[in-house]
Amino acid sequence: MDFYNSALGVSTQASSSLSSAAKHSCCFAHPHPNFHFSKLRQHAALVTALPLCRNRHFSRHSVVESRNPSLGIVSAVGERLCNGDVRNHGSSTSDSNDGDDDVAAFFARKATFERIQSSGIVACLRSDNEEVALNAGRAALNGGVSLEVTMRTPGAAQVISKLVEEYPSATIGAGTVLTQEDAERAKEAGASFLMSPVANKDLIEAHCRSEVLFVPGVMSPSEILQARRWGASCLKLYPVSLVGGMEFVKLLKRLHPSMPIIPANGISLDVVEGYLQAGSTAVVASDAIFNKSSLARHDYAVISQQSKIAAAMGSETTRGDTSTLKYTRGGLRGRAGT
Repeated sequence: MDFYNSALGVSTQASSSLSSAAKHSCCFAHPHPNFHFSKLRQHAALVTALPLCRNRHFSRHSVVESRNPSLGIVSAVGERLCNGDVRNHGSSTSDSNDGDDDVAAFFARKATFERIQSSGIVACLRSDNEEVALNAGRAALNGGVSLEVTMRTPGAAQVISKLVEEYPSATIGAGTVLTQEDAERAKEAGASFLMSPVANKDLIEAHCRSEVLFVPGVMSPSEILQARRWGASCLKLYPVSLVGGMEFVKLLKRLHPSMPIIPANGISLDVVEGYLQAGSTAVVASDAIFNKSSLARHDYAVISQQSKIAAAMGSETTRGDTSTLKYTRGGLRGRAGT
């Protein structure tokens, strides 16, 4: 458990005066002398330590129940994660502010966010035909991008469900999510993220503690501020082509360098590199990958090739984005990650 205790030093600065309180703190096989922090800071440490936890660098027997009942939640979360207990997509199973559910859901959202960030490309699929959408989605995923299936596509939930089954390691979500019904259908199908063209207060608040990442659409600084106040941790800048394009992204990143932004609308492959260098977490590419003529001709080879080109741009471009997902709990925001 030394790596976990080291994570505490990364995630927060502890005062040396806390050493005397160590015997009342949450203890492990190799206790850290300054392990007595607020639950929020311990959650931040858990975020830092999670990748190693999932790689089974220690067993559940390394986690010892806290001597302080008020801190026992950290031990419970750690033990459950060590056991590989990952819940299905959807909202929290509890309406309470239970830290266990809250932190576990955050881990799931953060993992999805980091996959999207690493990919750099979200291919947005729209089609008037379910079978065409399914085949086009396969072609795009074979190219290596993240995929968004709009809920306006006939049989969208069935398409998502089938693709999630066929590509279990891919990042697949739903777009044009406008209502709670849309959100529930997409989550039941297995979507790991939801995107919306608008900032819907009810949807944002409903997903603050969900395991599914919700990305609302915003267009102005005022909408950005409001969405953040409601609890949004990642934003879709839409329609970016109508509000200043790449220059607007640069301006927003100067004002809010730690804010995750995903521009969408009218982004062609020749400007993907510029958007990523400007600080975008990722970009949404629609017609650039799913060209209307390719869809009409069922030319899935072209779609796959465009997807490969986009994926290469996403992986090879030097990024200007240093943002991370923000941890929200009970309406309060705190930084999780670095």
